[in-house]
Amino acid sequence: MSPMSPMNAQNWPQFSLRPLAGQAPRTALIRPVAPGEAAKVLALQEVAIGPLMFPITPQEVQDMLAGGHGCILGVWVGDDLIAFLAITVPDLGEHNLGHDAGLPAEALPGVAQWTAVVVHPDCRGNGLHVRLLRHSLDRLDWPQVRRWLATVRCENAFSLNNFLAVGARVVTRMRKYDGHERFLLMLELPNSH
Repeated sequence: MSPMSPMNAQNWPQFSLRPLAGQAPRTALIRPVAPGEAAKVLALQEVAIGPLMFPITPQEVQDMLAGGHGCILGVWVGDDLIAFLAITVPDLGEHNLGHDAGLPAEALPGVAQWTAVVVHPDCRGNGLHVRLLRHSLDRLDWPQVRRWLATVRCENAFSLNNFLAVGARVVTRMRKYDGHERFLLMLELPNSH
């Protein structure tokens, strides 16, 4: 499975970030993270993850970057990774959030999961979370995907609002991953997607 639509560097979206104090505006680029850039994902997660987030493991990062079961989209300023969105396409097993959403067995192969969204603290306030979610919906070439699912800690109103902003809805509330209450969100795609 190819995680990205065919596109070359000219097709990767570029946009301006708000300038940091005393600095000129910076241009950012959204592109897939390459397998050799796994260390940048883990380093950003180390700096940016807060108490309301559940980290992805080095093995999960390697699996997503190896292709076949997901991908990681990054926001780059030059060679610096300033945000990423980790996406998985789970098998039919226990890690498929479709089970928790009450989907029938025949719908489980059509699930993709927004696994983690991480933004560097210095770059927050640029709408990168929503931009990455929208990019995943618009640019990923996964015709079998009919539903996107994610979980968000109930106390993480900022993240919850970002998922709601792209059209996801809360399906249920449950204990998942870290023993805390989490919202399970789902976005169902129209049949024409």
